[in-house]
Amino acid sequence: MHFRRGDLILAGAAALLAVVYLLAVDSPHTAAQAVLSWGFVAAAAVYRTRPRASAVAVLVLLGLWAVVWLTAPVSLGVTPWLVFALLAVYGAERYVGSRVFGRAVLGVAMAGALVSPVMWTFGTNVDWHYRTGVDWAVTLTAHWALLVVAHLLAAEQRTRARAREDHLAALREEERLTLARELHDVLAHSLVLIKVQANAGLVAGEERAALTQVRDMSSEALGEVRGMVDALRDHDARLEPTAQLAGLDGLLDSFRAAGLDVGYRGTPPARLTGLPAVIQLAAVRIISEALTNAVRHQVDARAVVTLAAVPGADAALTVTVASTGPDRPGSGSGSGHGGGKGLLGLAERARAVGGSLRTEHAGDVFTVHAELGRRP
Repeated sequence: MHFRRGDLILAGAAALLAVVYLLAVDSPHTAAQAVLSWGFVAAAAVYRTRPRASAVAVLVLLGLWAVVWLTAPVSLGVTPWLVFALLAVYGAERYVGSRVFGRAVLGVAMAGALVSPVMWTFGTNVDWHYRTGVDWAVTLTAHWALLVVAHLLAAEQRTRARAREDHLAALREEERLTLARELHDVLAHSLVLIKVQANAGLVAGEERAALTQVRDMSSEALGEVRGMVDALRDHDARLEPTAQLAGLDGLLDSFRAAGLDVGYRGTPPARLTGLPAVIQLAAVRIISEALTNAVRHQVDARAVVTLAAVPGADAALTVTVASTGPDRPGSGSGSGHGGGKGLLGLAERARAVGGSLRTEHAGDVFTVHAELGRRP
C-alpha cells in the first residue's frame, strides 16, 4: 500500500499520543481507550490515500470512545482525539470527491457533537453533569461551527484544485493542438509541393531538375521538424516561432516554382517584421495553407496574397489569400474548398492570437481572410 509522507507524519504524532494512553492504562476503560487510540493511528496513516475508509473509521472510533467515556465510573477527561472529527470532515469533503459523502460525514459529526465529552462540565458541587440552557447552546454551536468551517474550507480547496486541474488540462490540449497544427502546416505544404514538382518533372521530362527541387524542399521540411523535436526535448530551450514574414518572399517563390501563379499586394513584408512573432507565424502559416489548398483543389489556380497593417485598425494585421481556378475533379472540395483539418487549424491559429478567420467560395474564387491580433 502506498502512503503519503504527510499522512505518515500525522500518524507518527498520533502514535506518540497513543503511547501516552497505553502507559496510562489502569482500568478496563483506560485499556479500551488505549486500544482505540491505535485505531486513530491507523486512520491517520491512510488519511489521503484511503480518505473514505479513514473518515468512516474516525467516526466509528469516536463513537466507541464516547461509549467508553459514558460508561466509565469516573470522568476520563476530554481527549485530544476529538480533533480527528475535524480531520474526518475535512478529508471526506476534500479528498473523497463526493459531495454526498462529505455532507454525510459532516452530519454524523454534528450529531456526534451532542455526546462529545466537551458537552459535560463540572457543577458547583464539583459533580460532572451535562450542560444545559445557554451553556449547552453555546458549546454545541461552537462544536458545529468548527465542523462547518472545516467542511467549507475543504470544499473551497477542492474547487480550487479542480480549477487548477482543468486549467492544466486545457493547457495540455492547447499544446497538443499547437503541435498538430505545426506538423500539419509544415508537412502538408512541403509534401504537396514535392508532389507537384515531381509530377511536373515527369510530364516535362526534366526529372533531374524536379528531383533537385524535391530534395531541397524535403530537406527544408525535415529541418523544421527536427527543430521542433529538438526544442521539445530540450527543457531549457526557449521556444520561438520559426516561420516569420521576413521569409515570405521565399515561401511565395517556392509556390511559383511549383507552377502556381502567385501575386502579392499590400504592405511590403519587410515593414511588417516589427509585429509580434506569434502574429507573423500565424500569417505565414495561413498563407502557406491557403496556397497549398489552391494547388491541391484548383486547376491552373492563380492566387493573390494581400497583407495590410493599418494603424488604428481593429486588427494588427489582415491577411487575404484569394485563389481563382475551377475545382479539381475528385478533390472533394465542393463548396468548402479545402475545408478539412487545414482550415480548421487556421481558424484555431487566428483565435489563438486574438483574431478571427473566415472563408468564402464564390464561383471559381476561393478567399481566405484573417484578422490577427485584434486590438481591445
